[in-house]
Amino acid sequence: RDEDFGFVLRGFTRLLNNPLVQTYLPNSTKKVQFHQELLVFFWKMCDYNKKFLYYVLKSSDVLEILVPILYHLNDSRADQSRVGLMHIGVFIILLLSGERNFGVRLNKPYTATIPMDIPVFTGTHADLLITVFHKIITTGHQRLQPLFDCLLTILVNVSPYLKTLSMVA
Repeated sequence: RDEDFGFVLRGFTRLLNNPLVQTYLPNSTKKVQFHQELLVFFWKMCDYNKKFLYYVLKSSDVLEILVPILYHLNDSRADQSRVGLMHIGVFIILLLSGERNFGVRLNKPYTATIPMDIPVFTGTHADLLITVFHKIITTGHQRLQPLFDCLLTILVNVSPYLKTLSMVA
């Protein structure tokens, strides 16, 4: 049922966006530390339940899942102990990029302010995706080399649906 899928998806987005929530008071929000397990669970749910995958893709919350994944990819690109997290994140985006709706949704303007070490830009979620992938390829460590083909495949999958790119991307 769509209500159940919506409930599960809202739970995923709320928990994945938890580390990105910023407040003025230090330690006023409790940060969850199980994002890797959460990403594995989300990946397996999408992989085994195609109806859930299609629900995620047709909802506008797919970008609310993408942004925290890109945040974690960018954050862990230089840490060799987080290679597994990198693989999970790339595999989720690869799974989503195989569908047309994902590529079309990437054209939505990106307005969030997330503490990532990427250049400041005004553009779409596609610009964010390309910028983070560029950072992974150029400044990631050597153990990420096998993921480069997957990153380029994701770009090939979504490129027919992108309307504009910023100068940064």
